[in-house]
Amino acid sequence: MHRLWDKLKTYLQNLNLFPSMESVTDAHQFRNEIISTRLFLVLFILSLAILLLYTSVVKITKTVHVPVPSYEEYARLNSSYSQTLSCPCQNISIDYRDILHVNYTLHQFCTSFFLSDEWFEFLSPTVIVGSIDLFAYDFRNTLPSALQAIKSFCNLIDQTMSDSLNRFYSNQFVTASVILYDVFQYQVQALIDQFRLSIINGFWSSLTMVRETTQGNALLSNFLIGYSIYIDRFTNSLVISLSRFDNRCICSTSSTCVRQSSIYIYPVSMPLFTVPNFYIGCYVIESLLQSTLQCFYDQNCIDTVISYVTYSPPITVTALNSSLPSSYSVNTTFNDILRNLMIEQWNSYQTRNDLLYIITTLIGLIGGLSTGLRILVPFVVKLIRRKKRQQNLSNVLTTRERVNMLYEKLKYSLQNFNLFPSIPPSTDQYKLRNQIISTRLFLILFILSLAILLLYTSVVKITKTVHVPVPSYEEYARLNSSYSQTLSCPCKQVSISYKAILDVNYTFHQICTSIFVSEQWINSIPKADPTSINPNDFRMSFIYRFRTLNDFCTLSNQAISNALSQFYSSQYIRSSVTLYKVFQLQIQALITEFKLFTINDFLSSISMIRETTQSNSLTSGTLSSHDLFTGPDGSSVSTAQRTYGNCSCAHSAQCTESTYIWDNSTNLPSLLIPGFNVGCYTVEALLKSTLECLYDQNCIDTIQFYMSDKRPSNITPLNISLSSNYRINSTVNDLLKNLMIEQWNINTMHEIYYEQCQPVECVYSYETQNAPIYIVTTLIGLVGGLATVLKLTVPLTVKLVTYCIRKWKMRRVNPNSRNEAQ
Repeated sequence: MHRLWDKLKTYLQNLNLFPSMESVTDAHQFRNEIISTRLFLVLFILSLAILLLYTSVVKITKTVHVPVPSYEEYARLNSSYSQTLSCPCQNISIDYRDILHVNYTLHQFCTSFFLSDEWFEFLSPTVIVGSIDLFAYDFRNTLPSALQAIKSFCNLIDQTMSDSLNRFYSNQFVTASVILYDVFQYQVQALIDQFRLSIINGFWSSLTMVRETTQGNALLSNFLIGYSIYIDRFTNSLVISLSRFDNRCICSTSSTCVRQSSIYIYPVSMPLFTVPNFYIGCYVIESLLQSTLQCFYDQNCIDTVISYVTYSPPITVTALNSSLPSSYSVNTTFNDILRNLMIEQWNSYQTRNDLLYIITTLIGLIGGLSTGLRILVPFVVKLIRRKKRQQNLSNVLTTRERVNMLYEKLKYSLQNFNLFPSIPPSTDQYKLRNQIISTRLFLILFILSLAILLLYTSVVKITKTVHVPVPSYEEYARLNSSYSQTLSCPCKQVSISYKAILDVNYTFHQICTSIFVSEQWINSIPKADPTSINPNDFRMSFIYRFRTLNDFCTLSNQAISNALSQFYSSQYIRSSVTLYKVFQLQIQALITEFKLFTINDFLSSISMIRETTQSNSLTSGTLSSHDLFTGPDGSSVSTAQRTYGNCSCAHSAQCTESTYIWDNSTNLPSLLIPGFNVGCYTVEALLKSTLECLYDQNCIDTIQFYMSDKRPSNITPLNISLSSNYRINSTVNDLLKNLMIEQWNINTMHEIYYEQCQPVECVYSYETQNAPIYIVTTLIGLVGGLATVLKLTVPLTVKLVTYCIRKWKMRRVNPNSRNEAQ
């Protein structure tokens, strides 16, 4: 063991990594080589230690990939790394039906006995006591229609919910990565709330449109509660007059006029029994909306009603269960119940569909580090440990001689410079010559290679990719102005609601905010008794005309509001930030599509109501569609559809003609009201009318003159100087085709969109030349590998070439020798 240690010690003491021929005879040179070797080893080991320490201690962000994790693995990872965990989805869009389910429970009335065929049969006229002698407003007379309306609402709501849920389930839940559980719950609840709101608004929009057009056309109800028909004793013709309710409300002014519903014994008009909080009115639905279902929760009330419907045998009916959990109280109006689509409860639920790095880094650095130290260390040692010259020699030599000496020494060093010395040093001139040639060839190839690499890395165009982490909107705007063609900013949130990134406002035609659609103007009832006014008289349909105009404004606003509510809930889906100009164009296209859809949907609903009104040949309370006649015996009534010009209401509901104020004494038209028409129905006539009279002060004053003392004073006409998309003589139909809107105002918010998108980084690329620091570091990085390759290949190549040359020369010499011998 001791001898082994002595050998190792001797080996280390004499270890020479930089041997040369001079060191054989020159002790000073040999000492330099030994010191250089030791310094090289110390620096090399120290450098490796520093690099090892750095790569071991420095903190890095380590990304761990977990392939195809189960839900349990995801939950475990989320509990530990929720701030940095990201699980990209292979399928970024999922049908709603796969991740949530919505159930609903309707009000118990929808499944109660009161909507059964047995109950309707019980209420049929064949079993009602004295059915021939019932007042029109008797509860027993209106109850079947009211219950039939409730049944229709239940069926319509159930069908609407089914159709809406099918459309809702087909929508896509879009996300680029797995959403945290709490966030997922919140987003799903928001989707369901939005769905509920949109379906309720859509249902009520359609119902309101039907109610308003029914009122606007002054259609007659079968019960004639708001109107009275009698025979004029002077003309022996049928006359329709308006009936007033207890609060002096008339159906021409408001469709919501009601009175308490009671049971009577004809012909006594004193009620025998008053049904609590149940009303009758102009129309069954209007009065039903203001009623409550209180009587149907009260067994005594039901038994009392049954006792007045039939003598015997009495039917047994159980009242509604007031003890059941409910969102409504016993005295909640039917309007409030219908406001929530008669739904008691919504139910929704969701378903669940490194040491190696350090080693490789050190290995990569060894080549360059070793080469650099091998060149640098001997030079530094030799520079420091120069031989001491005799002082008298430096004093004797002149400057010229010193220069000549230095030149000769440099020339000798270059001529004998050897990077491939033998160990131990060889004295064979042939080997030494090969080593010197190899050295020179090595240096030429090495310098030439470096020059080529330098030229290439300096001139070649490269595509440089730059990553900007979490850029602000200002940074993004600056980058977009310079690198719009290559800029990409992936969004963390790929799905953003339209409501967050744009705002849609609109301005109605001035008629919708004028006095002409106000109650003050509408309630300016004509002076004369409507029974004495010609049906074609402007005053006859005055209230209905302007009420309908107000309804058009209200319905348009409601349609747009409901459509916007749905539109805002839609999602703008992009995986990366959309450029500003592209964003503007896309939003403009979306708005154009939204406007077109909203207008078409609204006009389609209006058209359907108009067509069904015409097809059902419904009679207007203003007798503008039909004339009533009594038979020869006075006991029968017949109708005849009216004509306007050569157009008959039997063939088209759109028959119209100009309207006048008639002279009651002559029953002839006396004063034309410009722009306004009269026709089969008020809605049809109004759609073909213009508002030109309302721009004319004289025309307005004329209308006011023929109104009652209630007329408002100082009425200002519509402002003709206001900028408008319509002409003065544009028809109301032209206005309605654009939802009575003058101007749409769209505000897009690209900056807010950018913030909602939450880009983690922006990446852009551009063509450039390599930077000087990159060129230098690249060359330094290549030195080690290039030197190693050349050191391996050059000496072998030189040996091979010189060997071949010697052989060739020897072959040339040998034949000559043989010839001389011969």
